[in-house]
Amino acid sequence: MAAIGPEATICDITFTLYVEKFRRLASYTEAVAPRLGEYPDGISLFVDSNVVLMLAWHEEFLKSLMADGIRHKENEARNYFSAHGHTEEKHQAHTCGLPALISMGRRRVTFKNRGAATERLFTHLFGFSLWPDERTHLYVSDLNILRQLVVHHGGASLGDEYWNQLHEKAIVETRRYGDLPAIRRIDYHYCLTRFMKDIFLALARQAYHVRDELQARSD
Repeated sequence: MAAIGPEATICDITFTLYVEKFRRLASYTEAVAPRLGEYPDGISLFVDSNVVLMLAWHEEFLKSLMADGIRHKENEARNYFSAHGHTEEKHQAHTCGLPALISMGRRRVTFKNRGAATERLFTHLFGFSLWPDERTHLYVSDLNILRQLVVHHGGASLGDEYWNQLHEKAIVETRRYGDLPAIRRIDYHYCLTRFMKDIFLALARQAYHVRDELQARSD
């Protein structure tokens, strides 16, 4: 891991730790993926674990950015929650302590509605979009849908609820039995050979986009 010097900011530390996690994952993937052909039953476990890990790391990365943004722009954050918070948040926005305000910001990190609430607060605090482009946004949104399928549905779902939300339809395969609703199951081979690489690059694009924008505004 790259050394973190004494002058490093919280934002510097956040980026360093985030990048290090993905460096380790890349090394692990490079070592393990070529062997999966010998253990086909391991492909789904490999994909499932990567999906859950990547989204968990991404979520914590965003929460750390939100916390740092609120520390630096406390008044702007208070005004935001006073105007756009839930009822309790509106009442507390101008009277609560900084830790409680930061907790409000961290709770805004959600992938519901493709992360709309996260994007609104992030843009308010930092002055630029969380996403470098719509393609990156859609890939990360699809990663969240995959995580839901893995964690809550064992890799498959009945009907079109998740299917309708997906941008990259190829990451699931469809099976039909008579007139029953379609079964949408994760296509693990496609995820292993294509989507994992695409999402890895999408998360990297977003991280470097945020880093570069923050550096440009600090110069």
